[in-house]
Amino acid sequence: TSIKDILSYVLSKIYILILSMVVVITAGEFYTFNMQTPMYQSSTQVVLISDSSVSGGITSSDITLSNNLINTYSNLVTSRDVLQTVISNLRLDTKVNTLKGKISVKSTTSTQLLNITVSDEDALEAQRIANEVSSVFKSKVYSIYGIDNIQIVDSADLAEAPYTINKTRQTIYYTVGGVVLGLAIIFVLFCLDSTVKDAKSIEDNFGIPVLGSIPTIGKK
Repeated sequence: TSIKDILSYVLSKIYILILSMVVVITAGEFYTFNMQTPMYQSSTQVVLISDSSVSGGITSSDITLSNNLINTYSNLVTSRDVLQTVISNLRLDTKVNTLKGKISVKSTTSTQLLNITVSDEDALEAQRIANEVSSVFKSKVYSIYGIDNIQIVDSADLAEAPYTINKTRQTIYYTVGGVVLGLAIIFVLFCLDSTVKDAKSIEDNFGIPVLGSIPTIGKK
């Protein structure tokens, strides 16, 4: 069997490829628009500074202290005390562990910056929670350490589009998936097809010469 034979067979079954693409794309688009839950993200950024920097310059010891506090502060953002206060202030109908699962905290490498990101099905809710978390976190640091070394750099903006749904990218994925599925079906059919295609296939498969063949005569 040559590549030419395989390509010829694929072309003869092109309808399977087209049908497979239509089915997969239709199913994928139905899932995207009817079953996939859109999620929105809002982020706020805070910076750790020295309390003494308000009245004077920032020293190397101030930066060292801030770097040492990064990990501690990252965990403090999602502490039960902070989140319980956020739930109370915003009157959220949720539990601490559920809210914690919506929040991610990342520190920017070699900086004293903390990025607080909130994910939610409601874009406005994500924005409100992100801003409230940073505000409560700032107050909590002051009440625990007695220092005002947290400054909010950027407040959370309202997300315009869900981050979990990318219609163009997903349509491309569905199209590729349909092509792969179609080709897989055609390949399986090709391997299972034991019919004789022409005189040459008899010679190749059985090693016997063909003495003659009857031409196909079209209807008059």
